[in-house]
Amino acid sequence: MRVILRLALLDSHPALPRGAGCSGGSSIYPRIVEVYHSPPALRKFRPQIGFWLPGVLPPFGWLQGEPGRGCEGRRVQVTERVIVLDYGSQYNLLIVRRLRELGVYAELRNPEHGWDELSQGVPVRGVVLSGGPNSVYDDDAPGLPSGLLQAGVPILGICYGMQLLARELGGQVVAAQRREYGPAHFRVHRGSALWRGLAPEEACWMSHGDQVHKLPAGFESLASTDTALAAMGDEARRIYALQFHPEVTHTPCGKQVLKNFLELCGCHSEWTAGNFVEAALGEIAAQGGDHRVVCALSGGVDSTVAATLVHRPAGRRL
Repeated sequence: MRVILRLALLDSHPALPRGAGCSGGSSIYPRIVEVYHSPPALRKFRPQIGFWLPGVLPPFGWLQGEPGRGCEGRRVQVTERVIVLDYGSQYNLLIVRRLRELGVYAELRNPEHGWDELSQGVPVRGVVLSGGPNSVYDDDAPGLPSGLLQAGVPILGICYGMQLLARELGGQVVAAQRREYGPAHFRVHRGSALWRGLAPEEACWMSHGDQVHKLPAGFESLASTDTALAAMGDEARRIYALQFHPEVTHTPCGKQVLKNFLELCGCHSEWTAGNFVEAALGEIAAQGGDHRVVCALSGGVDSTVAATLVHRPAGRRL
């Protein structure tokens, strides 16, 4: 018997959301390795076991193992996750990175998908809405995933995400007198778990042309600058929104704000890329056993990293 490991890059799937694979920049890891056990005479290989190298969730059934296809997807070391919805911000990948640095697995997803699809798999503890170049009043402005507001998960809107929440929940968004891009200072209006560990006034980075003029019902002003509402929140529903960008280094308190949000989500913050590598190596060694292993290598980032991982336990058997 021999073992064949087939690399299936998520970016090759035509139904994949924008930015879901490595070429889209949401992950530096290969997405999936499927393991095939086959007698030497068998020419048509059929999958029996599959596992995820980076702990990334399979968003489609063909990757999870549909009935009759003989593939059972097994995820590595991901027990919780936060979804970052991609509204086109230049900083959206930085949001994902910051959340991962705080010990929570985050993935970038397309907001065009409904909540039923986004929530499949490992439990979603919270959702972050990224910024974006659109105005909420543009004809082609992206909206919220259907069912998100009814899901009851904590939500954090950033920049465009704040304006989108305000509009969808009955508030009012207007064009600012002048577009704001650069450093600012916000002042905290009231105590909130989102501000735990922050000073009454903090530096931040602004980048917006619209701003919230009227709060939605149930929301309170949490902070403001000299020119705009800087943050709003509905503590009962755990929905928060920031006009500034907490993910950039120009907002020194930003990482603490994101950490506070993760705590509001109930995240355990136990995920690390380093621990994942060790777990993945153990899984590869266990499934490959003493068999020879064939690994398809295209030379791209995904397959090269995967081949490197497979080579460590397989050695000369690869």
